[in-house]
Amino acid sequence: MNIIFPNVEETEHSAPHRLQEETRGTAGVRVVCITGEAGVGKTALAQVIYNHPNVKEAFHHRGWVFLSHKFDSNDFFKNIVCSFVTNQHPYDSEVGMEPFQASSNSSEHDLSRIIQNKRFFLVLDNAKDNLQRQWKKLRAKLTGGAAGSIVLVTTRSEVIAGSEVITLGTMPADILSTILKHHAFGNIRIRTACLESIGDEISGKLHGLPLLAQLYLH
Repeated sequence: MNIIFPNVEETEHSAPHRLQEETRGTAGVRVVCITGEAGVGKTALAQVIYNHPNVKEAFHHRGWVFLSHKFDSNDFFKNIVCSFVTNQHPYDSEVGMEPFQASSNSSEHDLSRIIQNKRFFLVLDNAKDNLQRQWKKLRAKLTGGAAGSIVLVTTRSEVIAGSEVITLGTMPADILSTILKHHAFGNIRIRTACLESIGDEISGKLHGLPLLAQLYLH
C-alpha cells in the first residue's frame, strides 16, 4: 500500500490506455497543473506519472526540471535541454554527431531543434511566479513539438491560463490512520488498544498530509 497514493496500483492498471488515447488525439501542447498545499503529494504524483512505462513508450523525450527559488532564465532553458538529452543516446542523429553540450547562449534554439516534430513530456516541478515570467517565451519554443506533447506543472497556487487543473486535497483522518497503522504495524495480528490509540493520535496531528505520515514512519 502506497502511503501517499494508496490506489496507485489501480491507477497504473487503468492509466496506460487512457494516456495513449489522449496523447494521440491532442493537437499542440497540453498543459496540466497539479495544485495543492505543501505535503499533499504533488511531486510524488508527478513522479508516478513520469516513470510510468506507458509514458516512457508514448513520448520521444521526457524531461524533469525543478524550479528553484534562485531562478535564472538562461539556466531554465539550458536545464530543460539537458533534461531531454539525458534521456536519449548522446550521438542521436537529431542532436548531432558529437556528444551534446548545451550552452546557455544557444539553449533556446537547442530546445526548439530537439523537440521539433517530437512528442515530449516535460515536468516543471515547484513552479511559482518564476514560471509565470517565462511561460510565454517557453510556450512559443514548445510549439514545434508533435501533437500530444504534455507539460505537467506542480505548483501550490500558480495556475497557467488555459491549463487543465488537478487539485490534490488533504487525506481524511480515518484513511490516513488506516494507512499509517498498516505501515507501522504490518501484519501484526494482535494490536493492543494502546497501539491503536497511538496510531490515531499520530494521524490526528498530520493535518491530512500523507508526506508528514511518511516522514513520521522514517
